[in-house]
Amino acid sequence: MERKKNNKKIFIIIAVVVVLALIVAFVILNIQNNNDTTGSLIFGGNQDELMSKTEHIYGNSQTNITNEGLIAGDNEYIYYAGQTGLKYAIKKRNLQTGKVTDLITSNSSINYINLYNNEVYYLTDYSIYKISKNSEDRQVVIEDVNSFTIVDDYIFYVKKNGSYNGNLCRLKIGETKSKEIYSSKVKEFSIYGNSIAFVEGNNNKLYTVDLDGKNKKQICDDKVENITKYGEYVFFNSSTTGTFCRIKVDGTGLKDIMNDSQDKYLIQDNQIIIPNYSFVFYDFDGNELRKFRSDESATMYDNTIFVNLGIANNIIYYQKTSMSSSGIELIKIID
Repeated sequence: MERKKNNKKIFIIIAVVVVLALIVAFVILNIQNNNDTTGSLIFGGNQDELMSKTEHIYGNSQTNITNEGLIAGDNEYIYYAGQTGLKYAIKKRNLQTGKVTDLITSNSSINYINLYNNEVYYLTDYSIYKISKNSEDRQVVIEDVNSFTIVDDYIFYVKKNGSYNGNLCRLKIGETKSKEIYSSKVKEFSIYGNSIAFVEGNNNKLYTVDLDGKNKKQICDDKVENITKYGEYVFFNSSTTGTFCRIKVDGTGLKDIMNDSQDKYLIQDNQIIIPNYSFVFYDFDGNELRKFRSDESATMYDNTIFVNLGIANNIIYYQKTSMSSSGIELIKIID
């Protein structure tokens, strides 16, 4: 009788172990089916709320993010990086009156300006801050950040890892716990639609991944930099060929647009804008469409050493440092 009881206990234990093993095997298989071997984080079986959308709201255009997010605009103002005396600042310019005021000043440079609801987000001293558009309630949001952008209600950012770029993460605004999109070094990234283009820091190759961290794939064999995702294309400089290129997000249609790389470029309204003594507009095949020239832009490359670019509300921002002068110009582009 005692032996039968023991046998029954053994049978129950074995059954429990088998059930647990099946559950563990199912979980592992599910992770493998939804993830690759490089460590992109999967958020679970439920559909991600960002991936369920067909349209997104961006805190700044991706062409500006590629250029360190130095200008952004809404229906009333443009906000741009500048200086007041020895202080760095975010300038706030009224589109109707042209009046300029300081939204905030800082001892360190300011970049990656993003607008979200009634607040301005920006990066300084490797931390993301937010402040109301009325210069109230400045708060730190995330520390140890190298770059970021806002999509809908989420901050996508690259963590600072010592003196290097770290993982690509996202944080829902109002929450405190971030989630990894890609758990390796990311040099730069650009978001458009439901996927992210990024440059892998270990090999400088171009990849795409969904907003929820799934379906990572390499889409180009070249070593790349200065990427902008726009529509069905990713634009970039190829370090392999020394050319300015585009490729479709599925990895097809690689094309040299220009014979030389372009360190500074803007993309707006299906046009590429290149500063070259004036602003030259090209289509996506590299055909010149027109030049825009003003008193300011006609001399913008006179002995110019370095130029920062941005565009918002059809106003081109450029900040130059030259042999003879340094300063910021805002140039209204007129068709």
